[in-house]
Amino acid sequence: NGDFKGFDVVISNPPYIEHKRLAHISSFLKEKYKVYYSSADISSYFFELGSNILKEKGIISYINTNKFLKTEYGKPLRKFISDNRIYNIVNFEQVPIFDMALVSSLVIVFEKNSEKINTKFCGFYKEPSPKENFVFEINKRFKILNKDTL
Repeated sequence: NGDFKGFDVVISNPPYIEHKRLAHISSFLKEKYKVYYSSADISSYFFELGSNILKEKGIISYINTNKFLKTEYGKPLRKFISDNRIYNIVNFEQVPIFDMALVSSLVIVFEKNSEKINTKFCGFYKEPSPKENFVFEINKRFKILNKDTL
């Protein structure tokens, strides 16, 4: 009947705007998003937004700041993501992957599916990002994390 069921895949590099610049919309964010936290940057809300427009078992792939992995404001987002099937996370901690951005980043791929699996995790820490054989280097570094680790 042509009813929209959601997208198969959502790929994004959400904007990064710190929470201080979101004060004028904080009540809207609090009302609308489960992942709301008063000091979360705007990219946090794009995870929930992306999931909302996905069909069941659809895939999200984001490149994003990694701050939510280790901050208090990231707890609701980590819970939200961990309620899905996380395939892999590639973490770039203090690794310059963008020429003009000085933010530590990650690439995450997960499926809108509550059936959890173990996650493949790879980290690069304070080193140049590999220019050659990048996929090989990531695959070599992948570690398996328990499905409840995030």
